[in-house]
Amino acid sequence: MNRRKKRFCLLILGLTGLAALFRLFRLDAALEYDEIWTLENYASASLKVIFTELALPNNHPLNSLAVKLTAFSGGAPQWIRLVPFLAGVLAVPLAGAAAFGLWKRRSAALWSMFFVAVLPQAVLYSQQARGYSLQLFFLLVFTAGLFAARRRPVAGCAGILLGAAGAMLTLPTSAFYLAAIGSAGLYRCRKDYRNRLPAAFSLAAAGAGSLIWVLVNLKSFEANRSWGSPIDSFGDLFSFLIDTAGQNLPYPVLFGALTALLLGFRRSRPLLWLWGCLTVSAVAFNAGPPRTYLPLAAATALTAGYGIDLLLRRFPGGRKYLAACFVPAALAALAAAYRQPYPDWYAIHRTIRELPPEITVVFPANDSNPLAWNNAPESYREQLRRIAPLPPGHAERKLLVVSRDGSMTGSTSSGAETKIPLSVPGIPVELDAMHGMLYGLEELDGPPAAGTPFLAFIRPLPEPEAKKLLRILSAGQECLFLNFWLCTPVTENDILYRYYLAGGIAGEPEKTGWDAFLHEKPGATALYRIVPAGKSR
Repeated sequence: MNRRKKRFCLLILGLTGLAALFRLFRLDAALEYDEIWTLENYASASLKVIFTELALPNNHPLNSLAVKLTAFSGGAPQWIRLVPFLAGVLAVPLAGAAAFGLWKRRSAALWSMFFVAVLPQAVLYSQQARGYSLQLFFLLVFTAGLFAARRRPVAGCAGILLGAAGAMLTLPTSAFYLAAIGSAGLYRCRKDYRNRLPAAFSLAAAGAGSLIWVLVNLKSFEANRSWGSPIDSFGDLFSFLIDTAGQNLPYPVLFGALTALLLGFRRSRPLLWLWGCLTVSAVAFNAGPPRTYLPLAAATALTAGYGIDLLLRRFPGGRKYLAACFVPAALAALAAAYRQPYPDWYAIHRTIRELPPEITVVFPANDSNPLAWNNAPESYREQLRRIAPLPPGHAERKLLVVSRDGSMTGSTSSGAETKIPLSVPGIPVELDAMHGMLYGLEELDGPPAAGTPFLAFIRPLPEPEAKKLLRILSAGQECLFLNFWLCTPVTENDILYRYYLAGGIAGEPEKTGWDAFLHEKPGATALYRIVPAGKSR
């Protein structure tokens, strides 16, 4: 091995190590909502359930299978992140292989690896037990196989088939990426088709298999589509593109990709093709959240690597100085993009425990799930402490709504997450692990006026009695279940008890059952009007 090739291999190892280092941070963090859902619902499920219940966006079959296998290791819950972590690390050398196949330049491959190694969304989803890291890994296997098939037909065709199968079994959206990448590869190799016949046959087999998988699970995929957002106007399309690019592409990646399009447009056109195909799919089949476009961000990162390579070749005399300036600047910008305010559920629980008992804390509906699960059973005891009667002479109750705008977010009776804006002015509060708005609570012994924001407690009662009070409270007005996942059933002496925290906007008094709610079970219920902090009495 000559010195140049040896240095190239060492740089590949170094960039892969950098990727592993970036992905180790937060790997031991508390599990997030979707990870908990997958662990609770699919770790003990049969293979049939894992590979057929595809209507919910939380089931990414291959990832669910990985969760199932690692969940029984007996280690900490964070072990379920092992497979996505490994997939995220291995995606980096695969990105280099794909970039080298596209542009036949080692420096372009290394720059592409660098961008994928530190791409914030690629790092994030290598730290979570979701399917996005696996999907990216298999799509890169597919792409690298596509370009390796000419010189190494067996390895290339195996990569095409394995990548397509793995991507489709991870996320159904992979069909769009496979179609876009495969068609771009066929177009590029159209003049050399005789030497690409093995790859063409493999592509045909992969396409047929993907189509069969889609048709067999069409009803589930149609149901899954309902979770997306329709694009009905040019304004919606513009917002979709801006949000997708803004949340997935840091400035150095955008700079590199635009440089590639300016200095090497002809060889950078596949990126425009991918963006065009995914835009059409979003319009036709509803747009997903920005995280579903991680492979598109990775493709942009690959093109950015080519762009930086072109820029350094354009100025050969100052190549070392440009690289020495760009790498630290790129790392700083990428680190700034990575430092998003992800919640630390352990720290949030510790912060709540330090608050005085008269402060009732309300979290967004889905946020109460990871808070409760990661800190159980102490989190449930803390919730009970916040709705228990206060001793005489204690400070007046207050309400802390964990939200930037002070809106209360809860669950409807159907389970949908809904937000209720509060017209009452609140005081912004910044704590160590969370931020929110502080309000006062004025206790009522009669019906609140219509349109009044209220908070209600139902303290532990046998389940039938608690649910009856909840139905009375919900009749005739907009009412949400708050901290839903923190209000878990409690069994004592073979009796199931329930407790609830609810809130909303009061309806017309004559159409509601306030008197029954307040007086049917004295001491088990409490009703408060939400007022500005310091105004309660």
